[in-house]
Amino acid sequence: MVVQNQSHRKVELKKKRKKVFSIAFISFLTGFTQIVFSGYCYSGQASTELLPLPEFNLVPSVDLIERGHYLVYGPAGCARCHTEREKQEQLDQGNEIPLIGGRHWSLVLGDIYAANLTGDKNTGLGEWSSTEIARAIRYGIGKKGEVLAPFMEYTDITDEDLQAIVAFLKSLPAENHVVPQNRWSMVGKIACWFLGPKQPSQPLRTSIERAATPEYGEYLANTLSQCVACHTQRSQLTGLFTGPQLGGGTLFPYELDENYNLVPPNITTAPRTGRLANLSEAQFIERMRAGSAVKGTHMPWGAFKRAEDNDLIAIYRYIKSVGPVEFETGPVLQPR
Repeated sequence: MVVQNQSHRKVELKKKRKKVFSIAFISFLTGFTQIVFSGYCYSGQASTELLPLPEFNLVPSVDLIERGHYLVYGPAGCARCHTEREKQEQLDQGNEIPLIGGRHWSLVLGDIYAANLTGDKNTGLGEWSSTEIARAIRYGIGKKGEVLAPFMEYTDITDEDLQAIVAFLKSLPAENHVVPQNRWSMVGKIACWFLGPKQPSQPLRTSIERAATPEYGEYLANTLSQCVACHTQRSQLTGLFTGPQLGGGTLFPYELDENYNLVPPNITTAPRTGRLANLSEAQFIERMRAGSAVKGTHMPWGAFKRAEDNDLIAIYRYIKSVGPVEFETGPVLQPR
């Protein structure tokens, strides 16, 4: 009996040692992998080697800066993210709020912070060249070659509009406002490595005719105003589209109540589920000027309040051209 007990204890001891070793090995492997992915993302190996600084000759003018001003606070919606969350209501009313950044998102990718876009040399873009700013906007590559948070989807922006936005940002006075560094989760670091820098989906355009046409509306909705980016269902991990175009359905954390998600609606002309099914051009413009019906949504209402009628009509005509997509998304606010 004693021999059997001793043998049993030896077997149990071996099992415990094996378990401890397995846990230690997995911990080491996880930590090592995290270090590798972290270093790979932040070293610029996934960005600068693939996308060197492009040629970018900025010649600022009053007209160019005014166009950039209109885009940043209007259709491009830059102000929606790069302003303080506490002043969101003022922004939604169409007011101009300093672009000092600081807005925070706690996501599966990690803790992400919008940058200070003013000319401050210590906390903003004061030390950035025009070329570096242009590369960040179009390709999502930072000053040091690091991959930025995958929120700005302006890769197909025209050269003319890109220059306008850069010219306006370079004209902003310095405002010292420290913004924390992004803190990527393991998932975020892997996604950063996997996705890499953004790439244009078509040959780059110098300019585009700003007419109230579906063609210009497509450019606004898919590139500048990014209607498709929010109103098309997509993966929470990769950001890749998984649902019908403009059919809505992506889950976003609701900033005002952690027990709910925000779900962008279907904005197609589908008779049963689409928001544009029964809206005329005039009614669409009126709705876009009216602002939010649900407090705290991600919709950049302030940007659309400032948008010109021509641009809103172009977006409307483009959405109409996409056609109906019957896709039920449910209410805008949904319990988690």
